[in-house]
Amino acid sequence: SFPTRRSSDLLTQAAGWSVPQAAAVFEAMSHMAQAGWSLGRATRFRHLRYWPVEPLGVLYRVVGDDLIVVRVVDMRRLRRRP
Repeated sequence: SFPTRRSSDLLTQAAGWSVPQAAAVFEAMSHMAQAGWSLGRATRFRHLRYWPVEPLGVLYRVVGDDLIVVRVVDMRRLRRRP
């Protein structure tokens, strides 16, 4: 299921950067959760997947039927991509 409480908090934080970008993240992750499969790529972090919603990126994990957003990042501010 999506969004979880933590996911909602992270999306609210991202909306502080840009409401349209946060809305794009919400739509992308909602679509992925409704489709029932993970489209993101594996990362160097165990059990985390990454999905770009430019210019933001989403680190998330899938636990059972839950898609859990762990972090929403502004990719322009990272030195290295996940």
